Amino acid sequence: MKEAKIAGVVGVAGIAVVVVSMLVGESAFLDVIRGQQVPTLAISKHVSPVLGMIFALILILIIHFIT
Repeated sequence: MKEAKIAGVVGVAGIAVVVVSMLVGESAFLDVIRGQQVPTLAISKHVSPVLGMIFALILILIIHFIT
C-alpha cells in the first residue's frame, strides 16, 4: 500500500510538472501559436523544422493507431 501511495504522488507530481512546462512554453511562444489548431506542433516547427516533421509524424501515427 505504501508503494501505491508513493507512485500516486510521484505520478501526479510528474503530470503537474509537464502541464506547467507546457503552459510556460506556450506562453513564451504566444505569437507563434496564435490561430494554430495544434499549438505544440507550431512550436516544434518554429524551434526546428526537423523536429516539427518528427512531431508531425508521431501525431499521424498516434491518430492512425488509436482510431
